[in-house]
Amino acid sequence: MGSIPAFGSKMEKFSDSGFGNIIKNPQEGGGGFNSVFEGLKKRKAAALELIENTSFEQKVVNREEISKLLEVSEFLKLFVSRHGKETSRGVLDNLVSELNNSDFWNDVFRTGDGGFDDKTDSFYYLSPSHLSLRLKTANLPNGLESVVQPFNEIIVFEKDGQISENPKMGYTVSEFLSKDFLNLQKTSSSTVGDFISPLKFHKSLGTVDIKQEFFKHLGHEVSKIDFSNKHKKYD
Repeated sequence: MGSIPAFGSKMEKFSDSGFGNIIKNPQEGGGGFNSVFEGLKKRKAAALELIENTSFEQKVVNREEISKLLEVSEFLKLFVSRHGKETSRGVLDNLVSELNNSDFWNDVFRTGDGGFDDKTDSFYYLSPSHLSLRLKTANLPNGLESVVQPFNEIIVFEKDGQISENPKMGYTVSEFLSKDFLNLQKTSSSTVGDFISPLKFHKSLGTVDIKQEFFKHLGHEVSKIDFSNKHKKYD
């Protein structure tokens, strides 16, 4: 499965390998290898049928929000062009301060592995329709240019099989990104209209259609929520 590229890097083609995210292979009974193989084939077929019969939605983001997102994207490109090679925590704190001063964000939260750690936890910023920006703090020794990630068009939170569209403490983050949305971020804000995501998102399963091309980032647990639901989502 493709991973989300660092800010400004080239994307690679996604290869379909998403089954492990939908079903967990059980222990099969006796009958040897053939029995196990047949059992897995049946479970795979059942999972595909479930996906086919599950309702999905395609996100639509209005042009005002896209225009604002592109303004933020241009700011990030400029900031990275000036400070991309720097590795000090101070330059990251300056970027965070600038982003926090924007009234664009609906949610701001952190994620980490094993509780909150201000030194290593990633920052997440969600727009009103939950387009997500991630600052991967752990990459700072490689330069700020490795910290700033592209915006993703879909984000979902999961814990013990429970799916949430909103950040919740202890829930694990998954983000999904299409090539169309990455390319959109290179567009002038004066030329865009509404954006219709090509990704078919299965809300009840918390994933996109695995037959599509996409990039997925599986993150850590939400470790701190700075604020949430500041704005109502766009219709």
